[in-house]
Amino acid sequence: TIFCFALGGVMLYGWTIATKAAQTWTLFYASGAFGIVYAGDLLSLFIAWELLAVGALGVIWCKKTAESQAAGLRYFLVHVLGGVLFMIGLTAHMAASTGGVGAQAISADALQLRPMLMGEWYHWCMLAGVGINAALPPLWSWVPDAYPTASANGTVVLACFTTKSAVLVLIKLFPGVDLLIPLGLSMIVYGAIYAAMESNIRRSLAYSLVGQVGFMVVCVGIGTPLALLAASVHAFSHIVYKTLLLMTAGCICLLYTSPSP
Repeated sequence: TIFCFALGGVMLYGWTIATKAAQTWTLFYASGAFGIVYAGDLLSLFIAWELLAVGALGVIWCKKTAESQAAGLRYFLVHVLGGVLFMIGLTAHMAASTGGVGAQAISADALQLRPMLMGEWYHWCMLAGVGINAALPPLWSWVPDAYPTASANGTVVLACFTTKSAVLVLIKLFPGVDLLIPLGLSMIVYGAIYAAMESNIRRSLAYSLVGQVGFMVVCVGIGTPLALLAASVHAFSHIVYKTLLLMTAGCICLLYTSPSP
């Protein structure tokens, strides 16, 4: 529901300030997020996961500056690493579930979307892949690196889907993993400190985004039904208010960078 509202809002926001290419990439990027929401198995989830990374790259590169090109490439490489880790874990998980990697490995039981028991190394490998998209430490700097380099519209778009899709996957696959609690707490502290120190408004909001996702990660680590509900509600509300804040920041940036009439 919130992804639908967010997509409608960002498309309307970019109606006059974004190019047709940027709007097209926004739809492509959002399609990956919706694919993650509606994925019924791990393989479909992985495919949507990769579409999300490609779409985000297109959104960043639509700025067409040297800074955005470099930041977009770094963003893409980080998320390719996350996808590779997730795929390694998924392949090992399928092999362990069916006794080998082959035609029989693609089975309903091996690909079932359910909480992981975290008893094997490949489950941790999958968690690491998802954690990169959720901006878990130590690979969390891609958020303040890439988001502010996108266009005013692109920054708003990016804040809506990537980290929130990762939180959704954490809720589905890794509820109650104790390691997520200290990782989430470190995100809260990191985001708050650097947001307070930053003078660039969009970069400050990007650091703040990391901190707020940290609260969601802590709730997933606690893993009780009430905590998971809190993570979901926080994700919902965060998309609403962070989108509005970034829209306002984008308008301010456009006001002070546009040539005088």
